[in-house]
Amino acid sequence: MGNNKRRHRLHTADPRPMTLFGLVTDESDFKLTWLLNQHLHTGLVRKDDWAITLKNQPATQYFPVFEGELPLQQGILLVQNRSTAGAWLTPYHQVNFLLVLSGQLPSSSVDRWLTRLRAIQPAIRAVFLLDLKECENLPF
Repeated sequence: MGNNKRRHRLHTADPRPMTLFGLVTDESDFKLTWLLNQHLHTGLVRKDDWAITLKNQPATQYFPVFEGELPLQQGILLVQNRSTAGAWLTPYHQVNFLLVLSGQLPSSSVDRWLTRLRAIQPAIRAVFLLDLKECENLPF
């Protein structure tokens, strides 16, 4: 046999697969939630704010959260990316809200979501598919 040992890495799926969109809007959190519920039937409702301590801010910051459920028991969250002290996800400081869908969506579903979100104009000015690797310490 000899010394032909090969090292293999086992790549496993993220234990919390999700799809993360960034929304740019001037609308308030309640108005945006209402629009998403009307256009996409998300069933989003207000939950307790998330208290998060950021690396660059010594004081705890509070971020509004809305939670809902889509068909097939797929969860959905809308989280504000800004507090009084600035952006939570600094690589995406231009994004006002994070829309989180539980589960890893196939690219065709991601494209449909992008199209549907971009159709909510003029309220939603831009929509981005965010890279999870750029987002550290997500509590979801």
